[in-house]
Amino acid sequence: EVYPGNMTERVFAVVVLISGMIIFSTFVSVITDMILQVRQFRKKKNEQKQQLRGYLRRHNISAHLTVGVKRYLEFHTDAEKAWVEDRELLHALPLNLQKSVLLEARAPVMGGHRLMTWLYQSHAPAFRDLCHSAVSASRT
Repeated sequence: EVYPGNMTERVFAVVVLISGMIIFSTFVSVITDMILQVRQFRKKKNEQKQQLRGYLRRHNISAHLTVGVKRYLEFHTDAEKAWVEDRELLHALPLNLQKSVLLEARAPVMGGHRLMTWLYQSHAPAFRDLCHSAVSASRT
């Protein structure tokens, strides 16, 4: 069996044990916090869904429209997250750079519409400002 023989080895062994306990405790704390955050997010999302169901029921919304609303929300929730991330990421950039990044990021999506394609080809600065103002308007 191995054990500390002198005072230096004993101090080293105690320091290693204490630092191991601290690291393990920190790890457990971080994992627990992450689990709690996920639970809070799910709880908030479930509460919002419940409020929506209550609203639709209170106002006697048809079953067909209710299903449409639920499908829309399920499909567009992930897309909205991407827009939120765009806002948060680009907030630190200068305005001109924000507009240029948004132009390149959103032009392929918006290019499917004839008016947007024409605007992009004929008036690129106006199209760039439009992309930026759409994201800026969604911030409020």
